[in-house]
Amino acid sequence: MHLAGHSVDRHRDREIRIDTHSTRVCDDVWSLYRYAVRRLPGVPTLIEWDTDIPALDVLMAEAAKADAIQESQHVASA
Repeated sequence: MHLAGHSVDRHRDREIRIDTHSTRVCDDVWSLYRYAVRRLPGVPTLIEWDTDIPALDVLMAEAAKADAIQESQHVASA
């Protein structure tokens, strides 16, 4: 599974979310990820960040969030 940040643009009267891989993963995506790992325990996960790359500690914090979610689901199912 890949997780990435996005940007939001407006097109006429609609909001469009574009998978830009250029920001942190948003809370809504983390919520979807929690839902997904309950159904797909142990699914390999990649935090993808291709542009506007931040400091390593920011990248590591995003990876740690994914690890913590995976672990919490593992503990809950045990």
